[in-house]
Amino acid sequence: MIKISAVIPCYNHGKTLHQAIDSILKQTVKVDEIIVVDDGSTDKLTQSIISKISDVRIRVIQTKNNGLPSARNIGISECSGEYILLCDADDYYSPVFIEKALPFFQNDDCVAGVTCYQRLFGKSHGIRKTPGGELKDFLSCNRAGANAMIVKEIWKEIGGFDESMTQGYEDWEFWIRVTRFGYKVAVVSEALYNYRISKKSLVTN
Repeated sequence: MIKISAVIPCYNHGKTLHQAIDSILKQTVKVDEIIVVDDGSTDKLTQSIISKISDVRIRVIQTKNNGLPSARNIGISECSGEYILLCDADDYYSPVFIEKALPFFQNDDCVAGVTCYQRLFGKSHGIRKTPGGELKDFLSCNRAGANAMIVKEIWKEIGGFDESMTQGYEDWEFWIRVTRFGYKVAVVSEALYNYRISKKSLVTN
């Protein structure tokens, strides 16, 4: 029986955290545990919301503010699942994502991660089609976001996310190393991840 864990890094995203958590709890394929990594949130609302999480399926890890790559690595290192679902605290999945992602792993041992198209909402709208691929595909542009399910052993093999990349694009650098090791990134060709576009964010900065 496979075991699936989920990791949600959170830095001052208390207003949207429950939506991210709920989208994981409502997956049609059960997630065994959710690890929320509070990356040194300073917002009082976020601190209050995180302190009130009591669901036995959810574990909160609190750290000083080390940045998104570190928060992801800390969460993944604490997971017991063989597959890890990554979700940012201000975004959320459609209920069938895991159900549609799992067959890619089961049918091809070279698949290290499965992502999907992104449905943009907030300050911008539309569908972002991330095509995934192999090393040659990722050298010119990022063809997958951080919204993905990954194999924990492969994350460990390549050394996790680069914690020095605190200014963004840590997911692109991660996928370059994944594919450099000979693995590939598969894509569910449906918009099953809802990606919030804000006026101010790490990527826009």
